[in-house]
Amino acid sequence: MGGMPDLPEGFSWPYFTGTDFDGVTASRPLAFLAQFNLGEVAPHDRDGRLPGSGMLYFFYEAHTMLWGFDPADRGCARVFYVKENAKLTRKNFPDDLEEQYILPEMALNFSTLNELPDIAEQRFGIVDFDEYQQACTRYGCPMTESCSTKLLGYADLIQGDITYECEAVSRGVYCGGSDDGLSDDERADIQAHAADWVLLAQFDGIHSGGYELDWGDDGCLYFYIKKEDARARDFSKCWCVLQCM
Repeated sequence: MGGMPDLPEGFSWPYFTGTDFDGVTASRPLAFLAQFNLGEVAPHDRDGRLPGSGMLYFFYEAHTMLWGFDPADRGCARVFYVKENAKLTRKNFPDDLEEQYILPEMALNFSTLNELPDIAEQRFGIVDFDEYQQACTRYGCPMTESCSTKLLGYADLIQGDITYECEAVSRGVYCGGSDDGLSDDERADIQAHAADWVLLAQFDGIHSGGYELDWGDDGCLYFYIKKEDARARDFSKCWCVLQCM
C-alpha cells in the first residue's frame, strides 16, 4: 500500500474534475492507494474471482473525497488491472498531487478469514441479532465494529447496505436525496439486481508512522464490482462508496 506504484509503460496518471468542500472545481490527480500482486493473492482467492496473476491498482481522489451516491462521481475512484507479462516501472507522483495525499509505503501480508455478510446486508433479508451472533460463533467468524483493509469477502458496513446504491447509481440514479424519482417497479428491479454486486476491496483510514488520512469521520472506502465484470476482468466498471460515522 502507498509509496510509488510500479506501472506499465505509457500509463497515464488518472485525474478527476470535482468540486471540493470550499466550492473550488478543479482537475486533480488521484491518490495512489495500493497495488496487489495477484499471484500472491491467488492462494487466498477460494472462489477465483480475481485473475491468478498480474497487478491490481487502486486510486481515489482524496481531496474532494466524494461519497459515490452521485453518478457524476464516476472517475473519482479508479481500478486498473495489468496482465502478468507487462513491463513495470516505478513511477513518481504528479507534481500537482498534494503531499498530504501521498501515502507512506506499507508492506502487506495476506491471510484468509472466514466471514459472514454484515447484518446490514439487506439482500440476505432481515436477520435476528442474537441468531447472527450465534452464527458468527458457530462458523468462527469474528464480529467487528470497525473496518479493516481487505480484498474480497464482505464489507464492514457503517451506514447500511451498499449494493442497492451501486446498482442504482450505475443506472444514472442520484442517491443523495430522499426522493430518487423512481417508481416502485423500478426500485424493485434495482433491488433484484443489487446482489450482482460484490465487494472487491475496502480501505480503512491510513495511520502509519505519524501519517494520518481518514475517509470522512473515521470512515471506510468500499470498491464494489459486478460479478460478471469481475469474470470479464473489466475493473473499469467498479464503483466506490465512502461511508463514515
